[in-house]
Amino acid sequence: MRYRNPVLRGFHPDPSICRVEEDFYMATSSFTYWPGVPVFHSRNLTDWSLAGHCLTRDSQVRLEERRSSRGIFAPTLRHHEGRFYMITTDVDGIGNFIVHSPSIGGPWSDPVVIDQNGIDPSLFWDEDGTCWYCGKGSLEGKRGIIAFVLDPLTGEILSDKYVISKGCGGKCAEGPHIYKRDGWYYLLTAEGGTQYSHRAVIQRSRNLISGYEPCPHNPLLSHQEENWRVVQAVGHGDLVQDQYGNWWAVCLGIRMFGDYLLHNLGRETFLVPVVWRDGWPVMGKDGRVELMMDSKTERMMDGPPGTERDEMCAAEPEGDGTGTAKAEETKAEETKAEETKSEETESEEIVREQWELDFRADRMPGDLWYIRNPHPHCYEIGGGRLVLRGNDTGLDNATGSPACILREQREFVIDARSCVDLKDCGQGRFGMTAYYSSYNHYDMAVVKDETGCRLTLYKHIHDLGAVTGEIRLDREREKLWLRIRADREGYYFDYSLNSRDWTELGRGAIAGLCTEAMMERSYTGTMVGLFAEHGQGVFEEGFLIISEWMEGEMIHGIPR
Repeated sequence: MRYRNPVLRGFHPDPSICRVEEDFYMATSSFTYWPGVPVFHSRNLTDWSLAGHCLTRDSQVRLEERRSSRGIFAPTLRHHEGRFYMITTDVDGIGNFIVHSPSIGGPWSDPVVIDQNGIDPSLFWDEDGTCWYCGKGSLEGKRGIIAFVLDPLTGEILSDKYVISKGCGGKCAEGPHIYKRDGWYYLLTAEGGTQYSHRAVIQRSRNLISGYEPCPHNPLLSHQEENWRVVQAVGHGDLVQDQYGNWWAVCLGIRMFGDYLLHNLGRETFLVPVVWRDGWPVMGKDGRVELMMDSKTERMMDGPPGTERDEMCAAEPEGDGTGTAKAEETKAEETKAEETKSEETESEEIVREQWELDFRADRMPGDLWYIRNPHPHCYEIGGGRLVLRGNDTGLDNATGSPACILREQREFVIDARSCVDLKDCGQGRFGMTAYYSSYNHYDMAVVKDETGCRLTLYKHIHDLGAVTGEIRLDREREKLWLRIRADREGYYFDYSLNSRDWTELGRGAIAGLCTEAMMERSYTGTMVGLFAEHGQGVFEEGFLIISEWMEGEMIHGIPR
């Protein structure tokens, strides 16, 4: 089986996965974006579609006062006895909580709040049906991974609390998940902080609450010492076993856009195969994650295990150590081969993916993001038009919910466009944005006021905001087409008077929308969208985003 990573592109961090018979479900973080905690469905682990969201009602959580990259942190998604459970943290809000539903599409319950500090909570059901909570936190002044027995429907704590581990020696032990296999409890965690030293490590014990020993080949995933790789900061993973007995892991990672440690797409979700050797999991290509990956589980989704798969598994015996020497020899050969081909492409075929919001729809689609809990009256779609009624909250505001719809940027090369109906727009500011946070965004906006109408390019970086490009528009003009392009060098802001001939208004450096450039700690990624401030903005002809990449590009090494 050969597949392309990431399996969820753009802003999709902190993945958690579970399986129900032949169906896989995965949840990711959402922070201050709404709806909260998207859930995806797949039958083959590589092709995912949005199945819904866990947080869709104001009664569940209110994010209006949460600053960028606060709000809803890492979720864990589990299924037990016919019910889905999602546990997460509302940082600066109600803390750790659970919502549950008999259906992945909801409706999901109101939050069940848990009396435990910290972040990254997880749930584990033991063989006797006992439900355990585990998460990063502190207990009586001791920091580490906390565990206790919990009633997941009420939040009632049913046992003493225990510090079961402090990690494997790295900083920021977090994202814990417990699994049981062959009588062992396995504790998977992330360490190093969700930056370039991020990694996945694992421990095991015969006793869930104590006695954990680290894996002798930790870290399971890490690119910390290999900054030439395109994929970096891998970690925060979750394990799942498919219906044919194969094991897999999903993890977060980032794609750098050049030969420097910068990324703008945010933390994405990657899939890696897992094999077990001597009672320990081996992830990916000996702990590495690549954009194009091969798995020896060729029959994963094609049918039950057969001769070909059995022979492959037989070549990697478990428990007696006979596969170790071969694995080390293979690893040495692969490392040498990689050193001789630091840059490689398998194909020059350009692949394009098109996403479109059709303004003829009778309701807003579910695959849009809003900044915090949106005000429904600010959004109207139908009849070929999208009306955004701007309020007093703008894109510069660190709290509140501006009238804005966003879509995560999924590839470095994109072309996004829409059309402004000038004649029906009121006074105000409205247009397109390349948005990372309230502190970092580039806006191409039509401004209508008592002095007339003009098109501006506005850049906000940290605490500085400035108009860097401007043209006057004819008062009688009825339509204006807008376009944002991006590549590995920057963002380009174009306008057209006839939808065919485009003129560049200005540019923005890609570094201005990178996580590393944020003035506050940031965990999200760049998005593109439409917005209105302080008045009504009307858009026509849909909102189109074309993403582009080269099939097989950057498998090894940073591009020139």
